[in-house]
Amino acid sequence: MTASEKSFSEYQAPEDDALSWLGLYYAAAGTPVDYPAIAARLDPAFQRTTDAFAQRDAVAAVKVKLDKAIAAAKANPYVKLSPVVARMPAYDLTRNLYDLGAFIGPDLRIGIGAGVASVSFTPNPSLATFAPANEAEARGLEHTISSNPLGRQVQFTVYGKVVAATLRGGEPQLTVVPSRVVVENYLVSGATQPLFTATVP
Repeated sequence: MTASEKSFSEYQAPEDDALSWLGLYYAAAGTPVDYPAIAARLDPAFQRTTDAFAQRDAVAAVKVKLDKAIAAAKANPYVKLSPVVARMPAYDLTRNLYDLGAFIGPDLRIGIGAGVASVSFTPNPSLATFAPANEAEARGLEHTISSNPLGRQVQFTVYGKVVAATLRGGEPQLTVVPSRVVVENYLVSGATQPLFTATVP
């Protein structure tokens, strides 16, 4: 995967929109959609009534929205995940780089869509690490990160392409090939401060 495949400004940003994430899931999985089950789980109009006709109407409304999300996902499977707060790994003085495995490692699971699904990452060798341009830049980053009263707390945002989807323990799980990781210092006030951006060539 390369940066030229899709402009980062064109990546979808579903945030907590459960139906958008399910659209990405079904677009990648290619499995039949159980619209009544999804309406029963996610749609307030379905949940607040026992009227069979009102529930049928609610299912029909969910189907329109989800079918639209699936079509959009097939046309554009590139996504920007919501930011996640984590601990910044130590700088590797031997290799002069940061290991990004804490943010996009294959064992990591990130909940998405207000808990409707999760994302895991497939390894991307060209985005496994970030190397500052020189020692001065590395020193500056380490000083900023280590000075954080929250203890190397950062916020990271992952961009990537959904390449597969499956059920894991009954929960939809999307597999993403990461293409960009934006890392920011996460401050006590909740504000952020840019640190670096790692991007595939």
